[in-house]
Order: sequence, then C-alpha cells, then structure tokens
Amino acid sequence: MLIQDTLERTARLFPEKEGMIFTTPSPTLLKGGKGGLRFTYRQLQDRVLSLAVALNRLGIKKGDRVAALMDNSNRYFEFFFASFQIGAIAVPINHRLSVSEIEFILRDSGASVLFISDRFLSVAEDLKNRNEQIRFFIFAGEDGPSWTLDYEKLLKDIKNSPSPQSSPPKGEEAEKKSSPMRVEEVRDNITSPLWGEGKGEGHKRGFSDENDTAVILYTSGTTGSPKGVMLSHRNLLSTTTSLLFSYPLTLTDKYCNQGPMFHIGPIISMLATTISGTTHIFMDNLKPEATLETIEKEKITMIMMAPTMLHRLISHPDINYRNLNSLRLIGYGGAPMSVTILDKAQQYLKCGFLGSYGTTETAGYLTILTPDDHKKKNLLASCGREAYGVKIRIINENGGDVKNGETGEIIVKTDGLMKGYLNKPKETAKVIKEGWFYTGDVAKKDDGDYIYIVDRKKDMIITGGENVYSTEVENMLMTHDKIGEAAVIGLPDEEWGEVVTAVVVPVNGDNLTEKDIIEYCRSKLTHYKCPKSIIFKDSLPKNSSGKILKRELKSDLIK
Repeated sequence: MLIQDTLERTARLFPEKEGMIFTTPSPTLLKGGKGGLRFTYRQLQDRVLSLAVALNRLGIKKGDRVAALMDNSNRYFEFFFASFQIGAIAVPINHRLSVSEIEFILRDSGASVLFISDRFLSVAEDLKNRNEQIRFFIFAGEDGPSWTLDYEKLLKDIKNSPSPQSSPPKGEEAEKKSSPMRVEEVRDNITSPLWGEGKGEGHKRGFSDENDTAVILYTSGTTGSPKGVMLSHRNLLSTTTSLLFSYPLTLTDKYCNQGPMFHIGPIISMLATTISGTTHIFMDNLKPEATLETIEKEKITMIMMAPTMLHRLISHPDINYRNLNSLRLIGYGGAPMSVTILDKAQQYLKCGFLGSYGTTETAGYLTILTPDDHKKKNLLASCGREAYGVKIRIINENGGDVKNGETGEIIVKTDGLMKGYLNKPKETAKVIKEGWFYTGDVAKKDDGDYIYIVDRKKDMIITGGENVYSTEVENMLMTHDKIGEAAVIGLPDEEWGEVVTAVVVPVNGDNLTEKDIIEYCRSKLTHYKCPKSIIFKDSLPKNSSGKILKRELKSDLIK
C-alpha cells in the first residue's frame, strides 16, 4: 500500500465527511471568515489531485524532491499528498532554522521546488538569490511576488485548462479532449497519462513502490549538522499502523495536530487521522488562549502537543473557565515530560493521556504509555512499553543485554527504520548494525517492561569518575515550585573533569538564589549528583520540538 491510497480510500468511502478545518480565532486572518476554511474529504482529494497534476505539468516526476517552508494549514496536507501522488519526495523544512541552514538542506536534498507561505517570503527571496537549483517557488499565500507561482491559481488552472496531449487528437476524440479538464476526470483516470500505464492499480505498478522514499526529514542537529533521514511509504505506514493499534481513532473524532509538520510525530498523526476518516484540525495561532478557545468551539476530542506547549496550556488562566469536556485524549512527545507538569495536567484536564518515545530515524513511535498507564503515578516517569511491531533491547558497552534496573543504550528493530541518511553512508553504518538502530539514548527497564529514558549518551556527565544523568537532576529540579525550566550540563573542570551545572528559569521571575537551589538539591540527591553552580536565565534555547539545545547552551557558557 502507498500513502496516497489512504486518502483515496477515505475520500471514496466518506466523501462528504468533514475532512479538514483550518481555523483561527481571528476572523481577519482568513478569507474564510471566523469559521476558517473547511473541506470535505472529497474536496481535499480533489485539491490534492489538482496540485499533483500541476506539479507534473511543471516537470516534477518520480524521485524529484519537493520542499516546503510553511506554517501548518490545509495546504501543508495537500503538499504532502500531492507529492506522494506523483512519486515525488516531500522535504518539509524546519522554518526556525537560519537561511544558511535552510540553503544547506535544499542543496543536500536536491529540491527543485519550494512551497512557501506568507511569513517566509523574505527568507525565500534570500534563497532565490543564493540557490539556482530551485526552479519554482510556489507561494501558498495571498498576492505573491511575480517570481513565484500562485498556489490557488495553479489548482484553478488545472480545473479550467485542457489536458496536455502528446499528439493532436482527431474527430470525436478531438472534441472530447479540447474541453477543459475537470477534476472528476483526474480522479477517475488517475493512472493515465500521469501515473503510469493502465487504470485501477496501475499507478502502483508503473509509478511507486512501498519501499520508495516518501519523505526526507532533517534531524534537529542537537548533536551536530542536520542529516537527511530517508523514510519510505512502508516505514511511515508501519508506524502509523502501530499507533492506531495502540489507540484507535474514529469517524466522530476531531484531531488537532499542533506539532509542526516538518516533524515525524505530526506526519504520523496526519496519516492516522486520514486512514481513520477523522477530521483534521490545523490552527495558525498556537497561543494557549487560542488553543483553549478552539478546543471549546470545535469540540476537539484529541490533540497532540509538545511538553512545552502542554505546560503553557495548563498555566494559562483561561483554562479555568473554558469548557474542555469534549477532549478524550491528549498525546505528548518529542521531548522529555516533567512528572510534575504531567501530574498537574491530569488534575486540570479530565481526559486520557498518551505518552510516547521515538526517533525520526524510526519514523516515530517506539514506545507507548497508555491512558490506563497514566492512572498509576509510579509510571508517569516512564515512556511506556514497546509499541506494536517494535523490538527494543537495552545493551551495555559490550553489546549484551542489561538486567532490569540497570542502564544501557536503547537499540531497536522495526519496519519503521529509515532507509538511511541521505548522502551519508558512513553515518548510516554507524547507527544501523545488523538491522538494529542504535539510538544513543540511555535507559533502563523495570520488571513490568516499562522503559525509563535516563539521558542521551552524549549528555551524560562524568564528574570525579562518577556518572551523572542530567535528566535525573533536571526532573528533581522541576519539583521545586519556583523553577519553571531547568537544564543540567557538565562544564569542564581541571579537578573533577566536569562539574554538574544547572541552568534554571525561575517561575514568573521569582527571586531565587543559588544557595536556595543547591540546598534543595542536597536534600533530594546524593552529593556528587548535586549541581556545583546555578546559572539563572530568562529562557533556554530550544529546537522546534521543544528539546533544550544543551550543546548550544554549553558552548555559550564555555566561551
């Protein structure tokens, strides 16, 4: 099965089902008015097919790379499925990167088309002057400059223009072919002439295979330069199946996908929502008050968010008077979750919670902490047990399995495992050995097979010959009611090798002292794990998924 088949099936079985809502609390931000933009699954499929034909007419074919620098919207969804439809490879780009980093990704991936939304027009103009390989800039906004192609006009032209012919038709065929192409004809003749020979299943035989690359996602670069992770149709659908096995979606659900679509979690959520015929909801305003208003107004039943976003949501005063009874599940992942925040969230939000752990290289979900698991307070620090279709081992430095309670590196085997890093065979060989992916994450397992992430191997601090796992110290710091965020790093020291250093952000600028925090740590931890120094900051550097950039933090402090 191919990814585009999931939308085709849902649009065929549930054509009038509300498939997508792109909403905003502000009626001035969208021409669609206060209700935003709404599409049935048939309308979504029609738009996807029109965009696919438009890309094909621009010369985009199987294996070509099509990139996107956009905010979440219905057009991001259409970008993905149109790319899949013609066998092109989608390259969603983290819009929080610098222009130089984005240019690197465009060159490394070989992208020839770049979709851009309003907010990134100036970035795209800079890229246009730097990168000659981008043949087309497609502007997914309103009133773009002359050097861009208008997104909506491309779709409109497909519906109102004749189909291109390799040779002039004659007679009745000429009369038939000279009439404007309708999107219904594109849908009914999806395999010809654009998708391969024949009809029906022809596009599978003549165009794409489940092992073909569907997306290239670039790693966040927390431990070095970004690497392009090549994921196939099979990789993505395997992980999607695993997620749905753990927690099914229904036709009556409304799923709000708040994570940026250049991350693997939101992509898998998008596929699961499509397969299930669930209504997608995208927002252009992710502020907590807007999220709370949208949950109430649209009666959202499921929402996925990063721990940072969840923390902001439950800390906002609006949560005390918004009606959030429609919610049945909140999913979280992408970064470590503080037990303190999770416990507080369960007190405020009377719904189920679903935690997970995964990597981009494995197409996301490797473990699941189910809603039932969240009812047991002793499990809240766990990332759950291995998901369906996933094998997990925790090994020592010699490659042997550790005992329960002992720490080691997580290695995994799954059908979601990437094809490799683009243009980096040596890097690929370092992390994939005999079918096992070496995650670089340190963890331990209890007697119930629940897994607890301890740290990244590279974040472990060695002080005076003792190993200190930074997340253990961070979790303890977050139990202090006046600490809003914390990061623990090791700074070079002649005597100890490294000294444990805590960087903290006080809650609402509360007046905390170094002495207060060190004494608090000494009451909770053994002496060698306690920070030797405390550094106060207004904020911590993070990537787009909410992970604290410790490498950046450490380099700034060493200078």
